[in-house]
Amino acid sequence: MKKIFCIAAILLMLAGSAWGIEWNRHSEQTATAAITTASGYFGGVILATDGTNNVTISVYDNASAASGTKLLPTTVVTTSAANRSTAIDVNPAVRFYNGIYVEITCAGTVTYHVHYVND
Repeated sequence: MKKIFCIAAILLMLAGSAWGIEWNRHSEQTATAAITTASGYFGGVILATDGTNNVTISVYDNASAASGTKLLPTTVVTTSAANRSTAIDVNPAVRFYNGIYVEITCAGTVTYHVHYVND
């Protein structure tokens, strides 16, 4: 699973490099969290699951709460033992003004990385 996760992360970073974007990658998260409080561009998210439980994720233009403009509509990521990692690429990147807040739910375990660039 870690190989697939690493390959997906590398591909997403290379895609950003092709357009001259130096993506920030927030440290690994396992629950709902504020990612940044500055403005910038949201490029996507990479998720790794337990292979059993689906994940529901929403990403907001907000520094501290699950409200405001959605940068990523509520998305249900299905998972299986053969499909434990998912990369959600936002192309073109979406502008955010207030920060990034990720709301995520999973009955099992999930880890994720958010890709963004600040102004």
